Amino acid sequence: RSADALSEQAVSTKRQIFESTFFNMMNMHASIIDSIDLRCQNGRITKGRDCFVVFYNRLKEYCEPNKSNTHSDQSELNLLREGYKKFWEKNQLELGHYFRFLYNIFRFIKESGFSEGPYSRLIRAQLSDQELLVIFYNCIASIHGDKFKSIAEEFSLFDNIPRELLFSQTHLSLIAPSAFNRENN
Repeated sequence: RSADALSEQAVSTKRQIFESTFFNMMNMHASIIDSIDLRCQNGRITKGRDCFVVFYNRLKEYCEPNKSNTHSDQSELNLLREGYKKFWEKNQLELGHYFRFLYNIFRFIKESGFSEGPYSRLIRAQLSDQELLVIFYNCIASIHGDKFKSIAEEFSLFDNIPRELLFSQTHLSLIAPSAFNRENN
């Protein structure tokens, strides 16, 4: 009995340490979002989560199909990648830290042994529609998005993505269905 009690206590302590670190990471992620600020062409400053509306609109300008920059000999995916690359070059300073830290929160959950808990759902609940869309296009169009893409698929990150706001419905096929699976997570 005492061995069982010690084992339970060890698991409980491990969970407490994990949860403390996890919630500290969530707070840090919120502060990263709060620290983002953009000066728009009209001189207006956009801050925090509202910046993702601007990012989404900028990305849409670069990547939306049937724009004047499309060439018939290029596939839609190549055009998407080309557009994302241009978007990234102009927005990397603001988004690089955001993507790296968000990726590492999911990686922390995965490596902790507590990935079956509510933790990934808590993170997903914090993401706005425009954040999900920008993350989605990072996963499918960025040369740096492969690792994040596997995390998105494993944790059903795009469970609640507003599909009607995708640049094309064909983009759904560029990532595994598990990224949208509402049943597992």
